[in-house]
Amino acid sequence: MSEGVQILKSLADESRLRIVRLLLKGPLHVNEILEVLQMGQSRVSRHLKILADAGLLAGRREGSRIYYGISPEIRQSDLLASLEIMLGYFEEKEEGSGRPGLWLPEESLRDFDRLANVLDARKSQTLDHFFRYGALQDEMQRDYVDAPYYRGEVVSMLPDGPSTIVDLGCGTGELSLAMAAPGRDIILVDQSQAMLDEARKSLSDVKESNLDFRLGSMEHLPLANEEADVAVLSMVLHHVPEPITALKEAARVLKPGGHLILADLVHHNEEVMRSNFADFWLGFESENLDQDLADAGFEILDMHSGKGNGSLPCLFYKAHRLALVSENEMDTEPTASGAMSG
Repeated sequence: MSEGVQILKSLADESRLRIVRLLLKGPLHVNEILEVLQMGQSRVSRHLKILADAGLLAGRREGSRIYYGISPEIRQSDLLASLEIMLGYFEEKEEGSGRPGLWLPEESLRDFDRLANVLDARKSQTLDHFFRYGALQDEMQRDYVDAPYYRGEVVSMLPDGPSTIVDLGCGTGELSLAMAAPGRDIILVDQSQAMLDEARKSLSDVKESNLDFRLGSMEHLPLANEEADVAVLSMVLHHVPEPITALKEAARVLKPGGHLILADLVHHNEEVMRSNFADFWLGFESENLDQDLADAGFEILDMHSGKGNGSLPCLFYKAHRLALVSENEMDTEPTASGAMSG
């Protein structure tokens, strides 16, 4: 059976259409899929296997969880847009009909409501963790991650000269404090107001750099297109459900030729990092990050690893944004500078 026929055959089922429709929004672990679809595990597992065997989905084990998402091959192909158009067409309201998705099963009309509840609960859990423990995070995880070490590596990779640096997922602001220097303007972004408040305290005595605090998520940054010279993602990407989206947003806010400094954990199996520290992903394989950076419009200039005194090794990347970024990455409505200041 040809690959195309296998893909089309795998979609010829209402339940599998519902699954693909959900995962176009982002990866979910199996229990989340069960909660949204309101189906039994054996039934969902059978549908996931059929879709994965057809190459539409890819599974990824993260400790005790298995996450499913649209496969990288499909995401990089024209078929992704075709799937989105097809399912969008099926959802269109037929004239004279009271339901918006005549071609989709009735139950699917409630899927996105349940998905919104699942994602809201996920986000609330993360925000609650950082509200309670964010200021203590470095000390709580020091046996696993050496914060002074990785911050020192990040600072050493910054380009010389005056620049506007955006610290994405700034947390308590300790990294911004280390980056502050004459000629550097620093924009601190975090989705937690509690963390921005802590960052303000940490940087209260900084005089050499202009500081701007903005509330926003990594998937929808509160910055205009090409606003920054340098974007820093330090121990942040493993909190983001869809890392490629955050990387594309970083590319959007960087000027052509601007630099991305990325630090994150090598893939590991320490489940405690999820249960105690709200990590979504248990680190990353370097080859996956290499591909995501290329897909987001970056060219890698340097990559190395190390762990300092922590037990978990880290990956460090320095990359620059290529001059040509696709229209899809640049069509986000720019946010006025400072419009979401915390």
